[in-house]
Amino acid sequence: MEQAQALNSGEEGTIDYLRTLYNRLAQAGYADYIRFDLGMVHQIDYYTGVIFRGYVEGAGTAVLSGGRYDNLLGAFGRPAQATGFGVDVDAVAACLPEAESVRPEVVIHYELDRLARALEIVDSMPRGRSELSPCHTLESTLNLAREKGIPQVLILDENGERTVEL
Repeated sequence: MEQAQALNSGEEGTIDYLRTLYNRLAQAGYADYIRFDLGMVHQIDYYTGVIFRGYVEGAGTAVLSGGRYDNLLGAFGRPAQATGFGVDVDAVAACLPEAESVRPEVVIHYELDRLARALEIVDSMPRGRSELSPCHTLESTLNLAREKGIPQVLILDENGERTVEL
């Protein structure tokens, strides 16, 4: 900040404002997460003060960006000070650990009048461990289960409930 103050030939108080901003954020426990880039310029001209970007470990780009835009709301008939930001949801999602893939253990083949029972069974099993067959025939359901490597087919029809091991 001292070097920036010495080089500042622009608006008086700018570095003081950044110093105050830093101190307040530091008091809130964020000192280790703040870096100032006095060369950062935003392409959008409605910003009137500080602009910022947020980064997370594992992202190769900013996941959040925004700033002050105190004059923008006045253009819409309601003058007010404002700060806003946008989040790059794709960049955030790319940083999340891969979800553990759950492999279904059973495909449920059901006749239309047994849909309620089929849904009851799906709801009673751990998430992702069963799936309803989209097939109209039992033969198609058995082929689907084989293709997916699912070891069981639960059949719900006029004969009741039975399981076929594949």
